[in-house]
Parts: sequence; structure tokens; C-alpha cells
Amino acid sequence: MKAKSADNQEYFEKHRWPPVWYLKEDDHYQRARRERDKEDYLYQRRQCKRKWLFWNLPSSPSSHSPSSGSSAVI
Repeated sequence: MKAKSADNQEYFEKHRWPPVWYLKEDDHYQRARRERDKEDYLYQRRQCKRKWLFWNLPSSPSSHSPSSGSSAVI
């Protein structure tokens, strides 16, 4: 490429494929996508660690209430 004349080099730089702007946009997109995937992965990991509260409660909801006779709604 360096052995070409200045006119030919200028022509190739103007008409290169893919254009420089496309490579920059693609790089930006790939970086943003990786960042989003990383955030989604961390969010999913955090969600998996959370459990529903009622799974940890005793099986009898009336055992928490004093002898009032009515069952407590949790």
C-alpha cells in the first residue's frame, strides 16, 4: 500500500471498507453489549440468592399469634 502513489493511497483511504466510522460504532456497540451482559449476569446472580420470605416461616401461622383465636395473615 505504501508503494502506491499518493493519489491511489488517498482514493483507498476514502473508499475503504468497512469505513472507520463503522468500526468505531461497532466497537462502541460491542463494549456496551458486554457491559450490559455483565450487569444482567450480576443481577441474575443477586436474584437467585433471594428467597421468598414465606419459605423460611414455620408451617403453622397461628403459632406466632397469642391465644387470640384468629389466624394471622402473613
